[in-house]
Amino acid sequence: MIIPEQLIAGVMAILSLHIVGLVGTIYGLAPEVCAIRALIAAGIGYIAGRFVARCVNIILTRAMMEHMIKQRQEDGRVNKGR
Repeated sequence: MIIPEQLIAGVMAILSLHIVGLVGTIYGLAPEVCAIRALIAAGIGYIAGRFVARCVNIILTRAMMEHMIKQRQEDGRVNKGR
């Protein structure tokens, strides 16, 4: 795991919670409504954060593997020529 999924998901959840709560407060919604919407947004933010972090990990892992394979193939060609 290149990027810690739970850390990214937790940060996304906290940001979502505070942003939605702040926007609801600015627009004058009742505190209960703000709290419910913020909790829902935090759950969605957590799930989205886990998904995004997992996708980034997959992409980075594949890129690193392809780079290593290419590097080993190039090293093999250099060593065969000697």
